[in-house]
Amino acid sequence: MQTTLVLALLFALAVAGFAVQNAEPITVRFLQWEARTSLVVVILGAAAVGALSVGLAGGFRQLRTGLRVRNLQHMTQRLEQELEQVRTARDVLQAQVHELRQQVDSRRRGQVPAAQGHEQGGSSSLPR
Repeated sequence: MQTTLVLALLFALAVAGFAVQNAEPITVRFLQWEARTSLVVVILGAAAVGALSVGLAGGFRQLRTGLRVRNLQHMTQRLEQELEQVRTARDVLQAQVHELRQQVDSRRRGQVPAAQGHEQGGSSSLPR
């Protein structure tokens, strides 16, 4: 950033020096408009219009980039919340799988968990 600023200032000094050395009066014509002015005014005016154009283009680009960053931050936040919900659901499912494995192991050993409430000989959807 500092290098760009230094280069811009050096360029502005070069343009100003060129303009001062070419200060003779000229006639400027555009379509049906005509004006008599100094070449310094034309050179500095053209440089100012160019700088303004570049500044506006850069400002629009920066605005567009800022909007994109804001949208991406919102998307990231939404996706992080969704990821947390998925992780919570995964943890619940893992706990259920763990409990079901314990029940299956318990049945394989011939033990019925007290919380199940089924009799050993009763019908069950779990494999034996």
